Amino acid sequence: MYYIFLSSFLIGIGCAYGLYKYLTWHFDYWVKKRIPGPKPKVLFGTFPGTVNGSRNFIYDLDEVYNKFSKKARFIGVFNTRNPQIFILDPILCKDILISNFTCFQDNESSKWMDRAREPISGSNPFVLPFVDWKVKRSEFVPGLTSSKVKSMMPIITSIGDKLVAHLKEKVKNGKCTIDAKEVALYYTGEVVADVVWGVQAGNFEMLEREGTIQESPFLSMSKRMIGQTFKAFKYFFILGIFPFVKYLIYVRFFPEVTDRFFLKLTHSTLQNRRALLKVPRSDFLQHLVELQMKKGLNLTEVLAHMLTFHFDGFETSATLISHCLLLLARCLEKQGRLRAEINEYMLTHNDVVEFSDLMKLPYLEQCIAETLRIFAPLPFMAKVCTNPCILENNDGVNLEVQPGEVCLISIHSMHHDEQYFPQPEEFIPERFADENGGVKKYRDMGVYMPFGDGPRICLGMTFGLAQAKAAIAVLVKHFQLTVNGKTRKDNYQSPGGFITGLEGGIFIDFEEL
Repeated sequence: MYYIFLSSFLIGIGCAYGLYKYLTWHFDYWVKKRIPGPKPKVLFGTFPGTVNGSRNFIYDLDEVYNKFSKKARFIGVFNTRNPQIFILDPILCKDILISNFTCFQDNESSKWMDRAREPISGSNPFVLPFVDWKVKRSEFVPGLTSSKVKSMMPIITSIGDKLVAHLKEKVKNGKCTIDAKEVALYYTGEVVADVVWGVQAGNFEMLEREGTIQESPFLSMSKRMIGQTFKAFKYFFILGIFPFVKYLIYVRFFPEVTDRFFLKLTHSTLQNRRALLKVPRSDFLQHLVELQMKKGLNLTEVLAHMLTFHFDGFETSATLISHCLLLLARCLEKQGRLRAEINEYMLTHNDVVEFSDLMKLPYLEQCIAETLRIFAPLPFMAKVCTNPCILENNDGVNLEVQPGEVCLISIHSMHHDEQYFPQPEEFIPERFADENGGVKKYRDMGVYMPFGDGPRICLGMTFGLAQAKAAIAVLVKHFQLTVNGKTRKDNYQSPGGFITGLEGGIFIDFEEL
């Protein structure tokens, strides 16, 4: 019995030691290369809060950024047990994203997706390797030029009117507390359904039965799709520690049930639109119908483009709208100034907002820019080296970056750096006024990039801004917004997911003007 116990004990010690060595064997990786950085922790690497779920990834990034940003242009970190390069210098960020793009053409997400298992989500330009991305980009972008988005404005504004009518019904007896993210998703879901699939989702016709809300199938499936991406994000972190897990368990980026739903919807809408070719409609679906006829795209390829648009236009635009409403509700003076600008414009334009004017209304532009600074929807980037290059640190040490190595860029950390943005947690739209240099000043510095930068900048940026500005304009015009007591007073973000979101939700009291 003694020998059995001793043998078991020694085997246990051996296994524990083997696991420890597996998790830590290359923790001296950056030391050998003379690259500074924080000491990693076993299992967690440099970012413990992210792995154990105690806080959002951005706060792990901020902690490291604030410690080293004045000491080095880049440092070495460990994402779980994997060495990565954390870029701290904004000029070096611009170099990676723009001038030296040929060496960093891929996003880390291109390593995540099993395209054989997920041909639909695996065809999203965000996750595609560069060679495939170029092809899909050339198909996608012509459907979202400024002139194309301008032609979609009647659809967007009509849905904005539905949004206002929906909220007026809720507040007809005085103030009403609204979940800002939820109502923003109603709006963006309705817009996306119309311009991408050519259907009315019915999000504003939801029935309340015994205090519960019955969601439209389109909205329900859209939420389910986005919710799955948050689970997948956590799964990819686990793979960073134990890569063999992918051979045992595979977590899809989009669930099968939503793929089936949107595939069926796409099939029927394409048939309906082809029957109406003699009366074409100015929307993204029309672009895809014409593209399919020209290039012979199959149904999966068409749906992949649709869901690319959907992902950007649904969740990230709703994130922007809800956070902008939050910041305006906190700052009644700035809300009043924006309302005065919108009312003055409406008086001289018969209550019709033209696309070109909407994109240029100065204070609305400043409010949107400042919201994107404080709450960038995607607060970090991970770029993969595709060709060898050399990065020079400020101590004169050069690092030869090899293909496959990952460079992290923390958008949130730069957007909240006091040396670039004094009082970074405060909502100060005026910092983006033209007389202060506008957005261009900060983009040229390399410290403002809410949509990324360079060739792989967000493809749906123009459309996303148009529908967000249209919603904010009509809501501020028709309602007084104040923050409900259920909403936290700071900007602390939820630990779950990789898209920005205020912890606890955004609840705003609406009162009709």
